[in-house]
Amino acid sequence: STDDTYVTVTNETENRLDILAFNYYGSARYWWVIALANYIIDPFEVPAGSVLRIPPLLSLYKSGGVLNG
Repeated sequence: STDDTYVTVTNETENRLDILAFNYYGSARYWWVIALANYIIDPFEVPAGSVLRIPPLLSLYKSGGVLNG
């Protein structure tokens, strides 16, 4: 959606989805949202330079959302 945030993983930032989920959603348990939005298999090791889509939690079920392809 147009409300998505995009973040580039660098050597200076955390590269684990659970930490990114905590930073953007306030809870590490939403790591799977970032994984689904970015087709990531290993949520604990994201290569530096990756640009990740961070969708708002409220948009998950909307048309084009992570859970409503």
